[in-house]
Amino acid sequence: ITYDTPTAERAGTTEALNGLRANLKAELDALRERMKGAGADKEALKADQQRAAELAQGLERIDRLIKKIGDADDVSWEQARESHLKEAEEVRVWMSEYGLNNSI
Repeated sequence: ITYDTPTAERAGTTEALNGLRANLKAELDALRERMKGAGADKEALKADQQRAAELAQGLERIDRLIKKIGDADDVSWEQARESHLKEAEEVRVWMSEYGLNNSI
C-alpha cells in the first residue's frame, strides 16, 4: 500500500495495527475465559497461563506502537518511520508464529 502523505500513512498503519490488536485481544479474552473453566488439568492450565502472559505482552507491544505512531508528526514520522514499520511487521510475524489471525 502506498500513501499520498505521511499523515495518511500513519492513519493507515494505525488502522492496520488496531485490526491486529482486535484479533489479539479476542484471542486473549477467549483464552482467559477458557482458563476460568474448572475442568482444565494442571498441565493445560499452566500452558494456558504461559500463552496468556505472552499474548498480554504482545498486546502491550501493539499498544505502545500505536501510541508512538499516534504521537508522531510529519517530521518525527519521517525520522522514525522505518523502525515503526519494522516493529509493526515484527508484531505481525510474531502473531503468525502463534497461529493468530494477522491479516490486515
